Amino acid sequence: MKLPIVLLLCFVSCAASGKNWALLFTGANGWFNYSTHSNLCHAYQVLHKAGIPDERIVVIMYNDIADDPQNPFPGKLFNSYNHTDVYKGTPLTYTGKEVMTDVVLAALKGDKEAVKKLIGREATMADPGVS
Repeated sequence: MKLPIVLLLCFVSCAASGKNWALLFTGANGWFNYSTHSNLCHAYQVLHKAGIPDERIVVIMYNDIADDPQNPFPGKLFNSYNHTDVYKGTPLTYTGKEVMTDVVLAALKGDKEAVKKLIGREATMADPGVS
């Protein structure tokens, strides 16, 4: 299944626990998609600042922009002219070859076994059934 080159923000509120979860996803990669990655990292910063703990924020992105040779500020991403690094502190749950539609769908379902089978390691994901 091909990945769309879009930014997906998914907020899940678990009625049983009353806790908020977020899944931030972009299937975009390459330097020309800088803004997509910086906007995703900014979305993480907003959610984190709003009090959603990192263990309830799943970030799925290629992670190939911050250290791209074309980046004049290696290891940093900015989404506005105030030059606040939005990449710093962003937890990267799934990156590189792990960025697949099937991983996103399994993470949304809370299917840790499916994710492990797809990426070959223990899953870290939004699991609204866990407090």
